[in-house]
Amino acid sequence: MAATRTTSMRGVLHPRVSRQHYSLTRFLPGAGLGHLVQHLWVVEWDLPEPFTAHVLPHPNVNLCVMAGQTRISGTGRRVFTQRLEGAGRVVGVTFRPGAFRLLHDAPARSLTDRELPITAVYDVDVAALEQTVLPVDVPTALHVVEALVRTRVPLPDAQAALAGDIVDTVVADRSLGRVEQVAAHFDLPVWRLQRLFAEHVGVTPKWVLMRARLHDATDAVADGLQPDWARLAAELGYCDQPHLIRAFKAAIGMTPAEYVRRSVDGS
Repeated sequence: MAATRTTSMRGVLHPRVSRQHYSLTRFLPGAGLGHLVQHLWVVEWDLPEPFTAHVLPHPNVNLCVMAGQTRISGTGRRVFTQRLEGAGRVVGVTFRPGAFRLLHDAPARSLTDRELPITAVYDVDVAALEQTVLPVDVPTALHVVEALVRTRVPLPDAQAALAGDIVDTVVADRSLGRVEQVAAHFDLPVWRLQRLFAEHVGVTPKWVLMRARLHDATDAVADGLQPDWARLAAELGYCDQPHLIRAFKAAIGMTPAEYVRRSVDGS
């Protein structure tokens, strides 16, 4: 297990409020897993009153070990909510975009907004796994979960790697705002890009573009900045700012103005 860690909250909605209720730490995988695993993560909480966490999902498949809720989750297109109460922990694995297809014999789109029992992929006693992972110190918990992942490590695959590289580029490069630009950047016809994403990512290239820019916008709010909504609308190919606002509300459940207010005061 690599020691590198980050407390980045990218994807967590209202991170200023969320940090008051739980911690999220992400860890890079150990050697030989970089083509399969993006990072491992640990969420911990100890609450006097229940709190509901909200996350705007990334285009990744996740494995999570949680008391009575251990599972594998495909890319979720809606805001993910989790009620936290008392004290607890979740230990998870985020697979690289495109990579989980190498472990699951079905197109990635078949798992979108769906879950799998962990036993569909790994030969493991779930109850014993929870009892081993959840009570121990974090380094030991991460070691156990990574060891489980290492029981099935497929060889690197060119198409899976390409899908992951495209997602990484879309996230990092804000000049790419349209599917046609992404396809041209990778010298692919649009139809092939769309087929690649259906097979390996589970959501469309347009969805990944929109989600990456929404993450950019919510990160800006978390940093105390006011996003330039008009510019963001233009970058994403919306004809005007109101169209982006409607898309934001459809994805997150509130307008940008409401999101900013709740991120600041939690109301």
